[in-house]
Amino acid sequence: YGKYLIFIDDDAVAYSDWLQKIQEFIVRQPTVAVFGGPYEAFSKVLRPNWFPPEYGSLYLGDKERPIRFGSEWITGTNLIVRKDVFFDVGGFHHLLGSVKNGIFYFGEESRLIVDLYNRGYIPYYVPSVRVKHLIRPEKFSLFYLLKSNYLMGRNHCLTLDTARTL
Repeated sequence: YGKYLIFIDDDAVAYSDWLQKIQEFIVRQPTVAVFGGPYEAFSKVLRPNWFPPEYGSLYLGDKERPIRFGSEWITGTNLIVRKDVFFDVGGFHHLLGSVKNGIFYFGEESRLIVDLYNRGYIPYYVPSVRVKHLIRPEKFSLFYLLKSNYLMGRNHCLTLDTARTL
């Protein structure tokens, strides 16, 4: 029915004006096909001192602008994509964001951004479109950080290689 698909992580909480800010941006920039905004981490338990302070957050400043592709990203934690464009690029890749043979494959959102960019769609960062992102207690372990970083690195060729077609 609608013209846009709106993605938010299952452990994220939108600010009360989130949908209003999305709509305001669409009215201001009707030709932009993909955009997202910042998210700030929060936790229900005390964060260990050694835990990376930027983990679970995204902040690219306070200016509405196209992202610098390759050095900046928007993610599915807070992502809006025009529906026709999403389906035009094939949506999320079927091998990513799933479990195969007991192995989780990260990167479906990053790969979508790469595919969109390769088709000429420039992602925008919209600082007024904000959410809070929960860091669950089980993520506050060194083992979890090592494992998730290993898995992201292993999938790098599938998610971020802009020359590779899956």
